[in-house]
Amino acid sequence: MNAGDQREIEDIANAIVGHLHTHPLATDSALGVARWWLGPLFDSATLEQVEQALEGLVAKGVLRRLRLSDGGVLYSQVLPTQQ
Repeated sequence: MNAGDQREIEDIANAIVGHLHTHPLATDSALGVARWWLGPLFDSATLEQVEQALEGLVAKGVLRRLRLSDGGVLYSQVLPTQQ
């Protein structure tokens, strides 16, 4: 991954965190995040980039990942009471 790609992923992650400031209880799949959480500035973001941003936020402890019984994955903010 080149520096430009990494910067795009960081920008996506920052937009996700911004969405969560306004909607702290939001929970969605990577596709839902791409469609509903990111604004029009990120229309060209790929699902892979969104997934990388989400996983980076999971690694930092900002988000939690919930694997569903059907194999789906949901992401939500780690709230202070969940730490």
